[in-house]
Amino acid sequence: AFDIHGLQGPMIDGEQSYVLFFQNITEAFTVRKKVEEANLRYQTILDTNPDAVLVFSSPSKRLSYINESATTMLGYSLEELQQISIVKLFAGFSMLKQVWQLIQIINSGSDYKGELEVISRQGSKLTVEMKGVALSLNDEPHYYISMHNITARKLREEQLRASENKYRALIENSSDCMIRMALNGEILFVNAATIHVFGKNDSLPVFSFSDEVLLSLLNHLKMVENTGKVTSFEMEFVSSGQLVVLEWSVIPEYGNSSEVESVLFVGRDFSIRRQTENILKQAIEKAETADKFKSVFLNNLSHEIRTPLNAVVGFSCFLHDEILSQKERDLYVDIIQKNADALMALIDDIVDVAKLESGPLQSIIEPVRINDICRKLENKYGSKISDEKRELDFSCHCGASDALMINSDGHLLLQAVSKLLDNALKFTSSGFISFGYHVQGDDIEFFVKDSGIGIEDDEQGIIFVSFRQSENSNGRRFGGNGVGLYIAQRLVEILGGEISFNSQRHKGSEFYITFSKMAFFTDNVLSQSAVIDNLPESEMLFKNRLIMLAIDDSSERLLIRRYLENSGASIISVRSVYSALQLLTSRNDIDCLFIDYKVLSNNALRMIVTQYKNSNKQGKILLITDDGGVTEREANVDLVLQKTFDKQGLMGCLLKLA
Repeated sequence: AFDIHGLQGPMIDGEQSYVLFFQNITEAFTVRKKVEEANLRYQTILDTNPDAVLVFSSPSKRLSYINESATTMLGYSLEELQQISIVKLFAGFSMLKQVWQLIQIINSGSDYKGELEVISRQGSKLTVEMKGVALSLNDEPHYYISMHNITARKLREEQLRASENKYRALIENSSDCMIRMALNGEILFVNAATIHVFGKNDSLPVFSFSDEVLLSLLNHLKMVENTGKVTSFEMEFVSSGQLVVLEWSVIPEYGNSSEVESVLFVGRDFSIRRQTENILKQAIEKAETADKFKSVFLNNLSHEIRTPLNAVVGFSCFLHDEILSQKERDLYVDIIQKNADALMALIDDIVDVAKLESGPLQSIIEPVRINDICRKLENKYGSKISDEKRELDFSCHCGASDALMINSDGHLLLQAVSKLLDNALKFTSSGFISFGYHVQGDDIEFFVKDSGIGIEDDEQGIIFVSFRQSENSNGRRFGGNGVGLYIAQRLVEILGGEISFNSQRHKGSEFYITFSKMAFFTDNVLSQSAVIDNLPESEMLFKNRLIMLAIDDSSERLLIRRYLENSGASIISVRSVYSALQLLTSRNDIDCLFIDYKVLSNNALRMIVTQYKNSNKQGKILLITDDGGVTEREANVDLVLQKTFDKQGLMGCLLKLA
């Protein structure tokens, strides 16, 4: 390549000449061409750059260069951007402040890099990563800035942070234990549930496990590291004195290299479920044991019922024999009476157990004269020992004052002590049986002591369990059904007391019923039992009074008539509810009404009671029932008499009604 210059030369031969100068510029031409190619290349790079590029010489002067990406990002046309300055483009206070900071940094000789929020012409807020450098253009200093739109990235980062916060909150508030552990055993993370379950007050980095727990975790960590598979295991340990059962899932966590980098332990607390399973298991075992002993009980029950029943039926038949002597007849009557009493006691036990197991008995708290209870027990069991001609020293130790009283259910208290005396009498063939009570401060303690066979140490834990006896052979050797002490304990619990005992094999037993914080008081009025005991047979309790028996069972009607022979009362009887209502409608002179029907609905009872009270405002009503839950208030009657009852019990009711 040449650079040619020409000028006119002298006239030669009458003709104009020209002088040409040729300069070899091949090298310069090559350089210029390369520069032009480079400018074109850089121009193309700038024009096609996905980042927005702005070039300006002064913040207040028009932009010197704008690429197409800038128009797209900012929403202006090329012509619009060429007419404004960088100051006008970023007119917002925060944006303009950052632009001035950019210029100051570049003027100080440093490059600028930072983030800026800009507003497009359409009002969209964009987050851009801005870079700025100084450059010379046409020998003038200029500022070059590029803006990379990172709005989408920022949104993703924000979403990721929100997701991480939710994930962290989920982990922190999860009821499951969560532990992240590095492969070297370093604890990277524990959540609040883990700290709580393991009874720790520390958090990372000082949180640690016991050696036993840590060894188990590390063993499963190595297992997951080697296999890369999720595994699970169960762990039991004691924390704060409580057994804790955790079911762990061990999950491998992979890094970018597709290698296990850490392990996540997720433990669910199954302590309550395990306790429930154990309770259920114990309940099943208890039910199976109870079922087993109920079977034994039913087998014994068959014997206990059939033996006295056979005696009653058999000797009753002999009473019709005309050639029977009076001595033999008296003997047979005594046998019938003895076996009938045993049969009645057995039925009472069965009914009591059924009532206790179907729900709590309802106690009737009223003033109870303590010595009355002792006197009844002394008479009953003293007579029994005497009749059976046992070589036993039977004694009662009661207080000196017959007026001493407590608030309790006299019937249940009498029944509880009776069960203890029955137990002592059954297992004591010789020696002594003593009972009574002691008063210490505001506590009263009833006791029953005997010199019987006693109880083995390994059997003392079952004596209050229903259908159990101290040894299986005792049921055959001594008789009984294994529910007496169970009934006694439950009755004492209902009365708010405690029952305890001391016993040694072959040395006897001592049982105690204790009531604490009792209120003692006295009443010098003669007690009901004393009145009945001292009442002559000829005493007319209901002289010139009319008693109506609304009782459907003929045997019970006859028995009550015999009991009332010396009461001085006139007696009329009806069988059905209909007959009772008819009679009560036509008469208003009935002083006392006895009611006992095998099948009597609440409505029928209400009709009879209402009709009687309408016809006789002063009349008294006695309800005879085997339902221990019925009270006078519920039935709207004056007195409730529980079956079974004897003459003394009925006469006691007459005293209350008289």
